Amino acid sequence: VTMDLARQAVAVKQTAGFPYEGTSLLTVSTPKPVKLALKVRTPAWAQPLGVEIGNGKRRTLPVEEGWTVLPVRTWKDGEQVRLTFTLAPRQVAGEHTNQGR
Repeated sequence: VTMDLARQAVAVKQTAGFPYEGTSLLTVSTPKPVKLALKVRTPAWAQPLGVEIGNGKRRTLPVEEGWTVLPVRTWKDGEQVRLTFTLAPRQVAGEHTNQGR
């Protein structure tokens, strides 16, 4: 995704191994440092979402209405965010029966 912020092109590239891996890497490309927040769609089946900015410590941020918001910070070209989604199996009870099928 490329957008125009503060009169400069800012791109966020996602590299992911879904559905085989539960990680996604976001890389920011910007000609000059830019101050912004990132909002990541976080489906209920993938929670909790682990977030690691740069080489920092992994943390879990709150999910609000299906979105995880990474706080406003100044991003430099090439900085990365590693997202770790929970891909554990789970049982979901259906609303219909398949008895006799």
